[in-house]
Amino acid sequence: MILFIAVFGLTLISLTISFLNPPQSDGSVILLEIAKAFLQLSVIVVIGGYIKIVYQRAETERARLAELNEFRKGLVDDLVHLRTSIDRVRRHFKITESTRQLRQYKQAIADLIDLRIRIDRIWHNFETSSTSFSRTKDIKDNLNIMRNYLISITKEYKPDELAEILRLTPDKSPAEFLENVPVFSEFIEAKAGGSYKRAFLPAYSDALKLVRKDILSGELPNTIGAATRSGPP
Repeated sequence: MILFIAVFGLTLISLTISFLNPPQSDGSVILLEIAKAFLQLSVIVVIGGYIKIVYQRAETERARLAELNEFRKGLVDDLVHLRTSIDRVRRHFKITESTRQLRQYKQAIADLIDLRIRIDRIWHNFETSSTSFSRTKDIKDNLNIMRNYLISITKEYKPDELAEILRLTPDKSPAEFLENVPVFSEFIEAKAGGSYKRAFLPAYSDALKLVRKDILSGELPNTIGAATRSGPP
């Protein structure tokens, strides 16, 4: 900038002198040529400065995008790990043959509570980085669907009642035991019309798709996520 001002100033002075003193001698002609050279140099300085600014801005945005995508990829990993962990709870309960249904059930509920808390943490990560995604509110709404589904499973957990049922009917099979916890049973069986496949899995897939779409866009988000809170306090 200082170089540009200096060159522009010298050019202006040279042109002024040339205008006030029309070229009548070799010296005046030389002065005019010098003014032209300074003018050309000014144009080059301006163009070069502009190109440098554009390049620096592009480099800054590229660095910001790379850092942002690392953060986004971390949240993708969190979502995938969450989904895998939930499915592990379901499959483990389903394939484990045991007469200790209540103990298995308690462990599954404890695991699902931990996973529900993990959803809360992921939700808050989206809440505190709303400008990092183009559709933050939609992502958080999907997380809320997932969270509420896990809450519906844990709400029917009544260990004392189940213990009494098992005491009175000690020979109950795992299938008969699950009749007493219909929401959990639907989760374990993953029935086609149940909430696990109809609500939880679509919400997970949609949240994952929205985050991946931002990563693959190769652009910084233009839309600031809605500030309205729609999830855990």
